[in-house]
Amino acid sequence: MKEALPLNESVLVFLHIKKTGGISLQKLIQEQYPDRFYGNDHSALKKKIKIKKSDIEKIPNGSAVANHWIYDDFKSIKDRCNFVTIIRDPVDRIVSAYNFYLQHHPRGMSFSDYVKKRENRNTETRAILEISLMTEFYLFEKLPNEIHKSNIILSQDKIQHTNKTRYNCKPTRSEIKVFRDINDEDIKLYDGAIKMAGVFNECI
Repeated sequence: MKEALPLNESVLVFLHIKKTGGISLQKLIQEQYPDRFYGNDHSALKKKIKIKKSDIEKIPNGSAVANHWIYDDFKSIKDRCNFVTIIRDPVDRIVSAYNFYLQHHPRGMSFSDYVKKRENRNTETRAILEISLMTEFYLFEKLPNEIHKSNIILSQDKIQHTNKTRYNCKPTRSEIKVFRDINDEDIKLYDGAIKMAGVFNECI
């Protein structure tokens, strides 16, 4: 894991992977950085300072940024960043993502076609590359407790799950198997995160 930098001498970068409870965490980050929170998505968070990827280098220390951007987007300033993210069981995440997709595209593609699209493969791994590059990561399944233990997210408010997905479609076992077969990197990433979280818990 990346060693934490002093918050006033670094940029807090939240790599928001879709359907991992990210908006809920962004609200806590916004409370911690009320006038220094950068990004360009999520209408639920209207106080963000709008910024383009091309202007990432201009983000000052003592600030935070959150977007559906990936680690590689921050390579130019990575040495002055604290990176955090939320890791979720890949199967649960894709089922949530697909049901969210159906809410906006009721006659959309099948689950099998959806998971085969390039942007839906190994989504978590593509976003963060590997856990060792993160300063902290939080398991979605234990999110309130994970945030409570954080040395970077300082808000004392309890995290509340927002933007919940309505589940109308449950994929079959064979469809899930197809997903698992083509998302081996995310499966390994999640398994590694579970093991690493267990080691951390033993040390606390």
